[in-house]
Amino acid sequence: MKKLHAYLLFPALLLFSACSSNTSQSVNQPTGISASSTPSVVPSTPAPPPDPWESAKLIGSITYAPDGNKIDTDSILQIKFSPNGTLIASKVLEDKIRIWDLQTGERKFTIRKGSQRDPKQKAYSIALSNDLIRNISFDYDSNYIIFSILGPLISSDGRICIVEIASPATQEGETLASCFFKSTGWEIGNGLLWSENPITIISGGWAKKISAWQLEGNQINDKSKFKELYKTKEYGDLPSMANNTSPQGIVSELSRSPDKTMFIAAMVQSPAVVFDIKTGAEIVRFGTASDNISTAKLRNDIAVLGTESGQVSVWSVANGKALKTIPAHQDKINSVLVSPDGKYIFSGSSDKTLKVWNLKSGNLITTFTDCNSSVNTLDMTQDGKILGAGCGNGSIQLWRIDK
Repeated sequence: MKKLHAYLLFPALLLFSACSSNTSQSVNQPTGISASSTPSVVPSTPAPPPDPWESAKLIGSITYAPDGNKIDTDSILQIKFSPNGTLIASKVLEDKIRIWDLQTGERKFTIRKGSQRDPKQKAYSIALSNDLIRNISFDYDSNYIIFSILGPLISSDGRICIVEIASPATQEGETLASCFFKSTGWEIGNGLLWSENPITIISGGWAKKISAWQLEGNQINDKSKFKELYKTKEYGDLPSMANNTSPQGIVSELSRSPDKTMFIAAMVQSPAVVFDIKTGAEIVRFGTASDNISTAKLRNDIAVLGTESGQVSVWSVANGKALKTIPAHQDKINSVLVSPDGKYIFSGSSDKTLKVWNLKSGNLITTFTDCNSSVNTLDMTQDGKILGAGCGNGSIQLWRIDK
């Protein structure tokens, strides 16, 4: 069994105390100088405590198995914490999804290509053949992991699959995932979100639009059916036809707001767009095509964007105006995050750094270089205490603060 070799380093807590005395003492004043002219002593103000992220410590690195062999030799493209904070899912370039127990470091199971289950490796087949795993997400209650798969060509059939985490396959040949067919890979290639009441799956891709499918009934099993709920209009200046080589408008990322009422789409060479999660109606846009937005995250009142030129910008959802721009990195920003409390921005870049920013002031708090390679993807537990980064060298780095 492969374990996460983690260690906990808790920052020291500095306690400051000050003592004062009001005892009066009799003193002889020099001639001509009254007691009232004696210089007053101004008490010193203790320095403010350091920001928690300044003293954050690396608590784990999912990189090497006990036998010294690397777990993944390919770049980590996506990581996701489960909403209950007990699991972390990772997707690599070589098209495997691994599910880890965040408390013990145990690898629960792996979803990969192939036609056989491998009990020794806890690997379960979904008969992908040459298909490609594209995106991963969790449901609200951490019962299911959802992912999209494509055929060898983006014009091939695309499917969205749902795996029940509590009861993965136990017998060779047993079906692990419930997969349902949804049009072509053009529509589900990039971005994947889960919504509830009713259960809805939202995805985007090379079709330059976003589609949503709603569960018929309320049970998820191998007989589940989804019906189309809505499609947004097509974005980009040129239509998404097979002979169109323009990338403008291709959906590169989807992110849901914490209140689960909206989501934001980052699109190639296009503004970032916020949509109503229930209807698909456009709410507001940020930026322009020339900004080359590479990543976007949404809170209830603000959006944070990262660009290919290394800038981080903060925008108001209410009026669509830019609140601040930060020259953050020397290379493309691959992922941004906003902390659950709305105090911090995190940015990961191809310049091999992960930076933490004060959202209100825009000031840099600290820089992490533990990836030693491109920082491809970021995620954070919902309590805001554990930050994860997926790295270009095939590792996942984890930091913790105590607050």
